[in-house]
Amino acid sequence: SKGSGFLISPDGHVLTCNHVVALPAFTNGVLAMNISGNISVHLNGVTLPAVLLTQPTDPECIAFDYAILKISDVDPFQPAKIGTFSNVEPGDEVLSLGYPLTFTSLVTTHGIVSALIRRQSHFNALHNMNTVLTDALVQFGHSGGPLVHVPTASVVAVNTLKENYQNAQVQKLQLSLQRPDVQAVPGLTDVIEY
Repeated sequence: SKGSGFLISPDGHVLTCNHVVALPAFTNGVLAMNISGNISVHLNGVTLPAVLLTQPTDPECIAFDYAILKISDVDPFQPAKIGTFSNVEPGDEVLSLGYPLTFTSLVTTHGIVSALIRRQSHFNALHNMNTVLTDALVQFGHSGGPLVHVPTASVVAVNTLKENYQNAQVQKLQLSLQRPDVQAVPGLTDVIEY
């Protein structure tokens, strides 16, 4: 699995998404986690082995999709400045940082906060999460990277692309493209596919 993360302490603690280090799988209605055996962090051009400090099967790590890693034998680094969700407002500028797709250098995308919501966790409807909705482009591999609030220059969220609602909407659009009445409207298929 590939993803991003960021330093949260000068002695090498890294925050990322749980699904970056452990892939969830449902087997016969039971949630199981396929844990990565070789976890490493790429920092300043050097690949360092990392130890997973959180338990990927912990219900809280699954529900809130977070993992904490520890890298050793590194010079002290300046950790990311952590902000608060309460400082963020719709219309604020944000930056999404990460290493998407096959990029080997940091990719930063700019966006505007659309809304602040509380929504159900991806894996457990009993847990609600504060969520920043933004139009900043997030690709596969951005997961775990920081979402930086520009006005305060601080991390206010962790990037994640996995959202069941979006997947359901895409499936509905794909199914609608198969309907004859939709296909009969010139240009409509192109607009929906775009």
